Amino acid sequence: MVSTKRSTDLQILSFNPKLSAREQQLQRAQALSHAAKVSYRRRLKRPREAQSPTTRKTPVDDEVDSQQLAARCTRLVYAPDGSTSRDPFDILAVEVSPAVAEMLVARKRKVHWNCWHTAYSTNTSHDWGKSALALQFSEDRAALHHKVSGTAFLLECAAMVAAQVLPQRDDVRLTVLRLKHQALRQLLPQGNAPADSRHELFYVRAVFSMLIASIMMEDVAEIIIHGRQLRTLLEHFTLQDPETTQMVLTRAYLMDHTVSLQYVQPPMLDMGPSSPLARYGWIADDVWLASIPEALLVGQPSTEDFSRDIVELYQKLRDLSCAGGMSASHAQRGSMRLPPPHLSLPLQRTLRLVGDAFTIYKDRRYRTSQDAYADARTYTESVMALAIPALHTMQEHNIARLGLAKVASGIMGSLRTDLALALSLQRIPRLHSDAYLWVLMVGTCWELQFWYALPSVGWSPWFEAMLYEHAYRINCASWAEARAIIAEFLDPDILAPPGEVWFDELIQSGTVDKRVGRWKKPGSCGRANCLIVDAAVKIPWIL
Repeated sequence: MVSTKRSTDLQILSFNPKLSAREQQLQRAQALSHAAKVSYRRRLKRPREAQSPTTRKTPVDDEVDSQQLAARCTRLVYAPDGSTSRDPFDILAVEVSPAVAEMLVARKRKVHWNCWHTAYSTNTSHDWGKSALALQFSEDRAALHHKVSGTAFLLECAAMVAAQVLPQRDDVRLTVLRLKHQALRQLLPQGNAPADSRHELFYVRAVFSMLIASIMMEDVAEIIIHGRQLRTLLEHFTLQDPETTQMVLTRAYLMDHTVSLQYVQPPMLDMGPSSPLARYGWIADDVWLASIPEALLVGQPSTEDFSRDIVELYQKLRDLSCAGGMSASHAQRGSMRLPPPHLSLPLQRTLRLVGDAFTIYKDRRYRTSQDAYADARTYTESVMALAIPALHTMQEHNIARLGLAKVASGIMGSLRTDLALALSLQRIPRLHSDAYLWVLMVGTCWELQFWYALPSVGWSPWFEAMLYEHAYRINCASWAEARAIIAEFLDPDILAPPGEVWFDELIQSGTVDKRVGRWKKPGSCGRANCLIVDAAVKIPWIL
């Protein structure tokens, strides 16, 4: 059954994952009935208060009224799989109070927070899943049960709404400031590390929420502060169980990776020798480019057309694409489990790849000079750098499904904005037009996979339409011609679905059949939840 626990800003709902679908539906109905009763009691108090001649209406009363009105809506934030969270990094199942309900309702959707990857499940059948149970120090197991991480998570939700949905609402801004003040008061007195090591996991989660809130509020100074605080907290990690420590560090780095991709923000955590990972034998990969030839672009000296930074970035992507995201010994068919150490060298490389890509993107995007050709080349490099992590989210075994449905959306939004501006410019050099063709191919492949995987979202093929227009503009009439252009940058075979399946159809009819998105690599295991790929050539698929 549903159990609730009273709190100032939130109530926790506990779910039994063993219930049938009918019982879960009844459980949800009981939870909503409880929320309606609470809202009804609040509405009953208002007429009596209004009859008092000494009561005066204030802006605060107006804020409370609007929150109570929004509280009549559905206020349930639940785990899709119906499981009870034992971990602040896992999906949260909560019912928020009227004070927060309006923010969540304004987001037009239920708020899901899942920073876990399926490879690192908290299932107790896993060795490190059992070690995670040692962190249970009370009946309150979700992050919102913890005072610090709960307040920080609500601040994260409020900042998202204030930035994206209701930027003009004073009451929303007041809520953000109140939650920010409350979270800082709870977080800062702890110093570098909490006094009790059992609380460290919740403080790591809280710092991430504060970091996301700072990104949404565009506070650069606070982003730097919270990034430094996160690094310090991980450096002072004092958990004595090595497996639990490895698991926590792994999820911290994966969450940093996720936040970076979702909010187009350089990662906060370092992968170098001074990082917390270095203490556990995970080597840095600063020299992995040593054996790769300098010339990347086919038939052209790389230094003449692009800077060394963008060429090295493409070399890293090519290295990952050709070598595979994980070694064959780590990829066990029918299993998503990775043996310790959880962060393998290829995953470290992908984290570095994302960091380098965003560094180039931020550096090139607004750089201007008096040379029009140099400005066009610099802007092209920023767009190409942003397309690298977008392609990476479709390829990488470790985050592929999360990347398509959630993470890459932030990158693709920025990429759309930059491409719309770049393609509207006139007299762009030929080489840059070819680069834009490659970037549009990446975006179209992402659309085909994403919209097929989530058909309920709707079909809005922006990249597909822009690719059709740009191919017509540069007289690219077939896949053979497009392949020759794309080969100047990277191996065309890393794109999926492959261009030979859909590009000619796009040129002839101006659109692509959505069913192309179900393409998968021949010879794969065929399981709907399996993303294991061949170790020789890494090609993604979505079923």
